[in-house]
Amino acid sequence: MSIKPKFVSNETPGFAEIRIPDYTATGDQVEIAIKRSGDGSYLGDSGWLTNENWLSVNIQDDNGECVIPIGPSQVDPLASCLSSFMFQLFLKDGGATVAGVIKKTSVTLLSSQAGGAGMTSTVGSIAAGTTTPAPEPEPVEEPACVEEPVSIPEPEPQPEPQPAPTVEAPAESSSKKGLFIALAVIALLLVGGAIAFYSGLFDSKTEDPATATPATPTPEVSSTQTPAPAQSLPPAAPTAPTLTTRQIVQDFLATNPDAPALLAKAEEMKTEGRLDGAMLLYRQAAGKGDAKAALLLARMYDPKYFSKETSPLPNADAETAAYWYEGPAKNGDVEAQRELGRVLIEQNPSGFQKEKAVEWLTKAAEGGDAEAQSLLSQYQ
Repeated sequence: MSIKPKFVSNETPGFAEIRIPDYTATGDQVEIAIKRSGDGSYLGDSGWLTNENWLSVNIQDDNGECVIPIGPSQVDPLASCLSSFMFQLFLKDGGATVAGVIKKTSVTLLSSQAGGAGMTSTVGSIAAGTTTPAPEPEPVEEPACVEEPVSIPEPEPQPEPQPAPTVEAPAESSSKKGLFIALAVIALLLVGGAIAFYSGLFDSKTEDPATATPATPTPEVSSTQTPAPAQSLPPAAPTAPTLTTRQIVQDFLATNPDAPALLAKAEEMKTEGRLDGAMLLYRQAAGKGDAKAALLLARMYDPKYFSKETSPLPNADAETAAYWYEGPAKNGDVEAQRELGRVLIEQNPSGFQKEKAVEWLTKAAEGGDAEAQSLLSQYQ
């Protein structure tokens, strides 16, 4: 029987699927072998091998389409040569073996070292090692200083002098009469002035000009006088630019840190709320064999611990959590053995993974883990 398998990319770096249309497997677990054209190498757990190699994988059914999830151990070697080779897939299912060819494809598989849509765009840029330069600010043209014209009030118009009325000369007979009236008025004024002098109406005290206080002249303000400039405040001290998560991680990785330094920096970034940077540094430390980093990375995927405050991912992923738990579990880490057993049995409490989950829980219980002992009593 011939099958038509194809690779399907996953949003999470290091993970993908092999889909086989119109094929239904007889069980939940099968064995596959992937042979590369050209040199005839077979895909192994750590790269390409010269000898035939079979991989045990889980299998799922999606509306009549067979789905085989694959992880970083398979995706990383495939991603490096996906566009250059064709591949032949062999599948052992219930004692029968079927085969099919996966042709050259334009599908891009994201390796575990590349940033993808499963993480934020910040982590993608860090993994790719690129930095987008910030655009230079455009110069701001300063407005020209324009002096406002000083308005000088126009002088009020003075009334034009009226011409004196023309008095016609009186007749000669009335001129003598007017002369007597004028003399009479002058005489009355002299008499009145004498009476006022003796009555004290006029004060004889006059101010000595030498002791008189001169009036303080009011300074004139010129309408064109320039006011004193306002006192300017000293310029504020420049603030240090805030580094992005991408810049922080890039600068730190440039120092070539070892696993303990990577773990410490990841913990620091997690405390600061930079979860995307912490996840990337956990992965780097786990790749260098740090068991605690692998355990903390797995918890970012684990549905039991997943939240928006503990993981930068949009959703939990139990299978990926199991992948990162498995490394330290194989190295004897009791906590990782317990968590791996729990994740496996929660995914499929009655399926083929139950036996494997009980095996890991038993190892953790024998190592003195009380929680593992409690879980064993529930599922055995």
